[in-house]
Amino acid sequence: MNAALGLPMKWFVPIALLVVVVAYLFTPAGGMTAGFAVTIAIGGLLNVIGNAIPGFNRIGGGVILAIMVPAVLLSYNLIPESTSTAIAYFYDLSAFG
Repeated sequence: MNAALGLPMKWFVPIALLVVVVAYLFTPAGGMTAGFAVTIAIGGLLNVIGNAIPGFNRIGGGVILAIMVPAVLLSYNLIPESTSTAIAYFYDLSAFG
């Protein structure tokens, strides 16, 4: 895999990691942009990781991780409330889910 979400890995991974770290350390801004950025960063990173695991990638590992891990993180309150609020706001406002 040379790219994720249309970006070369050398660009996507550092940017996505930066977005995730900033979302954990600081309160994301209101509106759709912050929730969208965090959702894309976490989902994209988990998709890359899942697709890189031999065997797991044959059964859709990236998609499975992108769906399951955020649910687990939210269930065990491992995502700051402000970040989960920004993500929920994005989903509500965009009627995404």
